[in-house]
Amino acid sequence: MNRNLQDRAEIAAAWPYTVRISKDETTDGQTVILASHPELVGCMAQGTTIEEATENLKEVTLEYILSLMEDKLPIPLPSARLTKTAQAQPTIRNTVSGGKSFLDALSEVAQPRTRQEISVVELVR
Repeated sequence: MNRNLQDRAEIAAAWPYTVRISKDETTDGQTVILASHPELVGCMAQGTTIEEATENLKEVTLEYILSLMEDKLPIPLPSARLTKTAQAQPTIRNTVSGGKSFLDALSEVAQPRTRQEISVVELVR
């Protein structure tokens, strides 16, 4: 693999993408935490805790972006608006959306009664 491509993917994966945290159930009734980036359709990871799920999401995000770059596809930009401040502070907000994203619609079909959004985190700089 081209090291330059890897470096560029690492930079893009660190962009301030929105992180959606949801609690779900496996088919055998176990609780699982899902972490996803709504801007990167299909980019999600899971874990038994929020920390584990978000850590796994970091690895998945790098692989996702690297795959886009290798295929010469555009990389979606974060939806968070960026402003320059002294330090980045994550803010947690609850969201209610009139329109459903592809992943939300897909999750309703896959497991309509089990997924429960916990929070959405946007990194604002």
